[in-house]
Amino acid sequence: MQEPQVNLKDPWIAAALAFLVPGLGHLYQGRLFKAAIYSFCILSLWAYGMYLSGGKIFQYRGEPGKPRTELLSFVAQCGVGAPGIFANIQTRRYRRLGEQPTTSLSETITAEFEGIVELQQGDEDLDEPVTGAIELSPEVGQFGDPTIIGRINGTLANGQQVDFMLGEGTRLGPVLRNSRRRAVEGEIVTQKDGRAIRSGRLRDASIPRSFWNWFAVPLSNYEEQELHRELGKYHELALVFTMIAGLLNVLAVWDAFDGPAYGYGYDSESDEDDTDLDRPETDEVERQTVATSA
Repeated sequence: MQEPQVNLKDPWIAAALAFLVPGLGHLYQGRLFKAAIYSFCILSLWAYGMYLSGGKIFQYRGEPGKPRTELLSFVAQCGVGAPGIFANIQTRRYRRLGEQPTTSLSETITAEFEGIVELQQGDEDLDEPVTGAIELSPEVGQFGDPTIIGRINGTLANGQQVDFMLGEGTRLGPVLRNSRRRAVEGEIVTQKDGRAIRSGRLRDASIPRSFWNWFAVPLSNYEEQELHRELGKYHELALVFTMIAGLLNVLAVWDAFDGPAYGYGYDSESDEDDTDLDRPETDEVERQTVATSA
């Protein structure tokens, strides 16, 4: 008689948990060793692949005409669970918001800032790296259209404290982009006789982008080419690591739902069965003994 060794509890709940977070379904079933093994191995593979790519390998734009191999790779990656669901949400957001720069705001933004200011000094432009804080505010332009103005309080490379004003027409990079930094473009102005006089501009300037607005966001064609150029052979290596992690989690989900493929139970009456198997030989020996005695 077979006696199961594993209590699967509710297999549907276990499978769902195992899909969302590798090892969580097995933890729910009380299979602690397998939970630790699946969680460590699958998440380590996935995290290492993300590390190799700077967090940019896990995304899919899904535009018509894209190679089918990219879709299959992304499907394999999505096996890792919750990150795959989030990546699909990011793809939908990306399609809705697009890649247009931000030219107006609904509220003031205050953030850490770094970049280079090009200041006009006579006939020369001086490039000065600046770090500090920036405040960007919504404003109504001189023609009644919404625009952005700003103010930078920072420090130059030589330690000098500076305070720059950004005039109308300041722009931010797209809300969604697969980059931890969000570009800032604008002209530095000074007030003279009630008018804004241009005295310089920002270059290579940026503010932090929130995790929810860069992680798993699809790459543009140019960004994808740049990623291939930067990573080289590590691009494919990172892709393979994340794909293997997703496919392994599919097996983990199956194990959580249906139990182990082998060694599920044992025969509790093995001793009795072994005795029964030995009986024919014993009976044969007894018959031979009786025949000899006769």
